[in-house]
Amino acid sequence: MMVLAVTLHNIPEGMAVGVVYAGLLSGSTQITTAGMEAQKDALLRLWTAKESYLKYLGRGLRVPLDSFCVRLDENGASLQAPGASSALRLHEYTHDGCRICLCTKSPRPPLQLYQP
Repeated sequence: MMVLAVTLHNIPEGMAVGVVYAGLLSGSTQITTAGMEAQKDALLRLWTAKESYLKYLGRGLRVPLDSFCVRLDENGASLQAPGASSALRLHEYTHDGCRICLCTKSPRPPLQLYQP
């Protein structure tokens, strides 16, 4: 599996975004069971949510990944972190094979893509 993490700049103050694109490298390996796909998707959702929160804090990996928890379910991702504002929300999006998670206190904004 190839994983690429992208950092986005010039986003509104008070927002942080985590984006991950993952693709299975072509070859003889094939994922044929729904269970494997679901596990891969859950991993990507978890990573983008944790990355988004770390970027929101502005401290990166100086914050231990096991110092906070992200819960995933069919309704989205939720954050459980000691001392974190209860107003923080994790908003998940998908686009063209990408998983995107926005950590903000704002209501869920629509996904807008800009191309230079």
